[in-house]
Amino acid sequence: KSESRNDVRFFSGDLRDSERARQLRLAGELPLAMQRGELDLHYQPVMDMGQRKVVSIEGLLRWRHPEHGMLLPDRFLPMAEESNLIREIGLWALRRAIDDRIALGVEHHPDMTVSVNVSARQLGEEGFLETLLGLVRERGLPAQLLRLELTESSFIENPRRIIAHISNLRRAGVRCTIDNFGTGYASLAYIRDLPVESLKIDRSFVHGLPEERGNAAIVQAVTTLAARLGMQAVAEGVETADELRALRTLGCDLMQGALIAEPMPVEALNGFLESLPSLRRMYLVGGGGTE
Repeated sequence: KSESRNDVRFFSGDLRDSERARQLRLAGELPLAMQRGELDLHYQPVMDMGQRKVVSIEGLLRWRHPEHGMLLPDRFLPMAEESNLIREIGLWALRRAIDDRIALGVEHHPDMTVSVNVSARQLGEEGFLETLLGLVRERGLPAQLLRLELTESSFIENPRRIIAHISNLRRAGVRCTIDNFGTGYASLAYIRDLPVESLKIDRSFVHGLPEERGNAAIVQAVTTLAARLGMQAVAEGVETADELRALRTLGCDLMQGALIAEPMPVEALNGFLESLPSLRRMYLVGGGGTE
């Protein structure tokens, strides 16, 4: 159906072994996975290398599958997005992220936000804002500590409606970020009008810095664009000290990636945050900082 509407496909035995068939099986198992508590969120920190602190944590969905082990979202979310199951998973992720952020201690990390990826379908649903704010009030998390991450494709089809939704979220205090910026072919006019706080530079533009001059030019352009629009630029997928040094030279201090920390369960994240003072020298000096 995704290839061609009003068309026919005949079943063959080969279909059983196709990736599509495997995804269908996984999608069928997802409701039980939620009931069994097999879904989890792992968190990856976003560090401000200038201020030497974690400014945000991104909740990334994981499925502890009893047969296939730990599955990343690209293995099962595409199928969930074709059904109403994505709404249930999205609400679960929001609840879990809010509860985990509270468990980390609002008083100990008063400015650290927690971010959750939200699909265009979920954002555009009637009543989403009321449901989200109800969760925030119910759990007792300050709204400004919650951040929603949206892809550019979220607002390409109906930009005015999505901009209105994001505006309402921002008025309520919830922060918004455009994820994987530069890969979704969005109009710059939409970016200009979007009430978002930050742009995430896709990892494909970070890879190979500083040798990849084209990537360096794009990173600098996005960083400058964000600053001129009153936003922040966050570099994703930082894996090497050379990339870290290049990003700081290009004016981008907010970074996320394996060099800083791999995604981890909330229990491990708590230990990471407690040990951060002793890690700063490794990241910012021995790890390739500009100091």
